[in-house]
Amino acid sequence: MRFFLIGLPGSGKSHWAKLLGQATMLPVLDLDTEIEKHAGKAINEIFQQEGETAFRDLENKILIKICERNSFILACGGGTPCFLDNMDIIKFQGRSIYLQCDVGFVVHNLQRQNEVSKRPLFQQKGHDLKKKSEDLLSERKAFYEKADHIITIDRLKEVDILNQLKMITLN
Repeated sequence: MRFFLIGLPGSGKSHWAKLLGQATMLPVLDLDTEIEKHAGKAINEIFQQEGETAFRDLENKILIKICERNSFILACGGGTPCFLDNMDIIKFQGRSIYLQCDVGFVVHNLQRQNEVSKRPLFQQKGHDLKKKSEDLLSERKAFYEKADHIITIDRLKEVDILNQLKMITLN
């Protein structure tokens, strides 16, 4: 089976994919990592040198390539389900899980993990991290909510989140 974790940047998709992979013995992939391997450069460089449209085209191609595999857990990029036909691909190929959380949770995670500098959409000068996160949530929420499963992670203990994720993989 194929499982796709979606949600805002900083919601913990990569973290939860790893933990779920350990618990289920399913292979774990990170879409951004796969894109960087294919392109031979960092996501930030792709955005800077080629633009977001080229990045989204590459993201779509790599997503389709990954779906050739039989079973995995994929931590998608925050924007993955919102561009091209990616959400349709995700829903057709497996089960989607939206890691829903509020903006304060995301901002805290990004700052705590010093991740802001690695995220191209947060690079524009003068942008407030909280405001940018709110804008992203507003733009992307309708796509995220098309997921097969929604787990509100900012209101649960880690063990409860993992248990919910494991239950989804068993059904």
